[in-house]
Amino acid sequence: MEITPSQERKTASRCLPALALFGALGSMTIAPSANATTYTGSESFDGASVGVSITTDGVSGTVAGSDITSWSISITDGAGTIDMTPTNSGVLVTGTSLAASPTELTFNFGAGGGQFVIESPTIGSSGPFWCVTAVGDCFPGQVSATSIGVSTQTGESPLEQISESGVFCVGSVAGCGATATPLPSSWVMFLGGLIFAGFVLYRTSNKAAPVLAA
Repeated sequence: MEITPSQERKTASRCLPALALFGALGSMTIAPSANATTYTGSESFDGASVGVSITTDGVSGTVAGSDITSWSISITDGAGTIDMTPTNSGVLVTGTSLAASPTELTFNFGAGGGQFVIESPTIGSSGPFWCVTAVGDCFPGQVSATSIGVSTQTGESPLEQISESGVFCVGSVAGCGATATPLPSSWVMFLGGLIFAGFVLYRTSNKAAPVLAA
């Protein structure tokens, strides 16, 4: 038994659209879009507890102040409680110590010479603050270098602080040390392969009955 030439041509022509579609999917380069990313974390030290939520514009790598679109810093210490948001506080980022990945927002106390400060009502107002600093004092005579310091009171005192070193996880998407999710282009390739394989199996199982040669 053999398949006639006309049947072979029909089968090939039916497969061409699927092959073209799979080829197009394989050649597509989909750049991941910059989406807002929110990192959350918490800290407890020296009698203070801090809840952190920082939202960026989706930047990857060094983070500047302009990359931070929203925040919520909740501080409770021996003197009181304060919640700082964009409506009642300002943000300052200097140096290159603050960095973002798809899963974590980190601060390098050993490099970058940076500071990350949120202060109410504005930066430099001597109000309540949350400060992460690699070099120099966040506020003269207040927070030492390579430390995290907080205060809920105007006048920046009393305050609580803790010395740090290395790379500190300010906040994360799904827990510090989590693995990044596959990029959209990886999913397109995977789904394209499944669709093509399913199409080939379908066409094979539904071929017309062979016609005996004359």
